[in-house]
Amino acid sequence: MAGASVNAFAQTAQKRVLGTFYYLGKVYNYEFIKNDINLYSFSISSITEDTKKVVSEQPDEAISDTTGVAGFDTNIDSLGATPTDTTENTTTDTAKKDNSVSVFSDFNKDAFVAEFQNVMESRYNVKRNNNLRDKGVELFFSISAKLEFIDDEPITANVILKKDYVKSFLIANSSPYYSSILSKIIVDHYISKVDVETEDGAIKNIIVNVVYPWEVKKNVRSPRRVLEFKNTFPISISGKHDPERFSKVNLYCFDCGGVRGLNRYIKLSDLLFLDLVLANDKEDYSPANSTIHLDPGNPIRELKKEKRSKILDIAAFSDFVGLDQEQPNGLIQIEAKRKININTKYKPLKNLGIDQDIASKYDLTRYDFKQIKDQKKGSENMVAYEVIPKKTSLNRDANQPDQLKGAAKSEKSNSAVDTVYIYTNEFKPGYYNFFASVEPRLLFSKLDGNNKFILLDQAQTDSKRLNPLKNFQYQLVSFGATLNFLKFYYPQSKLTWNAIDVGTYWYHSRVQEIKDSTTNNSTPLNNGYVFVSSLVTFRPDSRWGVNLGASYILQKTFNNDYKFDHNKGLLQANFDAFIKTNDDSKLFFRYRWIFDGHNFNNNFTQIQLGYSLNIFTGSNGKK
Repeated sequence: MAGASVNAFAQTAQKRVLGTFYYLGKVYNYEFIKNDINLYSFSISSITEDTKKVVSEQPDEAISDTTGVAGFDTNIDSLGATPTDTTENTTTDTAKKDNSVSVFSDFNKDAFVAEFQNVMESRYNVKRNNNLRDKGVELFFSISAKLEFIDDEPITANVILKKDYVKSFLIANSSPYYSSILSKIIVDHYISKVDVETEDGAIKNIIVNVVYPWEVKKNVRSPRRVLEFKNTFPISISGKHDPERFSKVNLYCFDCGGVRGLNRYIKLSDLLFLDLVLANDKEDYSPANSTIHLDPGNPIRELKKEKRSKILDIAAFSDFVGLDQEQPNGLIQIEAKRKININTKYKPLKNLGIDQDIASKYDLTRYDFKQIKDQKKGSENMVAYEVIPKKTSLNRDANQPDQLKGAAKSEKSNSAVDTVYIYTNEFKPGYYNFFASVEPRLLFSKLDGNNKFILLDQAQTDSKRLNPLKNFQYQLVSFGATLNFLKFYYPQSKLTWNAIDVGTYWYHSRVQEIKDSTTNNSTPLNNGYVFVSSLVTFRPDSRWGVNLGASYILQKTFNNDYKFDHNKGLLQANFDAFIKTNDDSKLFFRYRWIFDGHNFNNNFTQIQLGYSLNIFTGSNGKK
């Protein structure tokens, strides 16, 4: 292709397209970058695992009581924490060629397809033919569509499956009978699939299916023969430094392989890489709530922001009680709100008791471990292992735990130099976080003409004292925000508990004195209130859910002429339910019972039925 030229007078925002294509039984990854109006770059890469060599190293038979390393690579780094991946240390001719990048100035079909065929032929020895040309044309139109697409859903990150194999580490094996391959300290697994669910700026759920180690050798890929690793609480991905924390996140397989007491984990940083997409004036990298699927044949997926048309949640509803001419709750009410994520980091409610394991505590190149089957040290949830130096490490004592210094000088390689105790507490689901989100909200109320004002009697007119409940009831418009201060999550029970929500709102109302009743004049009032509330949500799936909550409300009127006759606050009990009719709309029901803290008999109710929809959806269904 022609050499690159830079137009100094015009610049465009860089656009980057990552993707995968499949050709002749092999998976290729590509990166296309539009750097400027006349400057493009394109590269193809392919990670080829030596599967036959890997498989041949997997043992079939059960292992002895000495717990070691099983799998594809026994080369462990000097810290004894993370094993070195063979694919990262192997240099092939193909890998050397993968560093080449094609740079060109004109992006058109014929030029791109010609360069694509050149790359495939020269770097991967793929025969040039019509099938290869068709693949290049398909790739050209796919890239063109992504470059020309008007970003209603801008890409915020790419999720990349780093490799086809992953290592799992033993936490402990308290099973009295199992001593096969999964009781080894490290085992390699072929990745079958990875499913990721994002919600509220975090990976809410991630499930990794890996093939049984002994099934790899038999070339079995049955979905009935997999091990499953999961996260224990959501993983934040809203901040630019969150991907760096993947190294601190483990995915667990409890009672792994159906063996009670056998617990293993894999490191998220060994599995996924989150490639953030930068943009001006952007600090929040939260993706839209979605689910994605990854596997070795589909290792790259895009995470997108919410559609611009969904930035505001708009709802319209009517109050059944307001249909009564004596009640002013609002014949029609319009509500607009937006939930904004603040803190997307979560903590478990209870220490899992699995933060200590052999693989992260000892150098596995220098020590073997033998489980003590009869060890009983005060708890049945504790497993003991003897630490035994390997012969090759007898004279090396640098970087050892204090209790092992000098022990390597022992002449007997089979003598235990230490005993390590690992806890195997059962996992109790549940987690929490502080300052999860803030939700601004704007509400308009269309009151009936006969109930548009608060009518003051003679005593109230003379004293300029207002009933706080009446003033709250006659809101015409309100605006404010709610901060979620503390929230608990109980996924096994399908419950979330907003333990403490706090908020502040401004609202507008009008009062009419007796002397103005004939002229229909009224006095506008600006008011404000703060509240604290608690809310329990039961949401078994995305199609329906219910809420039950209570609030305490404290008001103030910003008017020099009128004051509240008392200010002991208002109490509110509420019940909400919704049914999602499609992806963009839902039908909801609300019940509110608000009463005066000074007099419980002074109260009113709201029974609302409404419909929330995407008002920016066009008639053709495009957003």
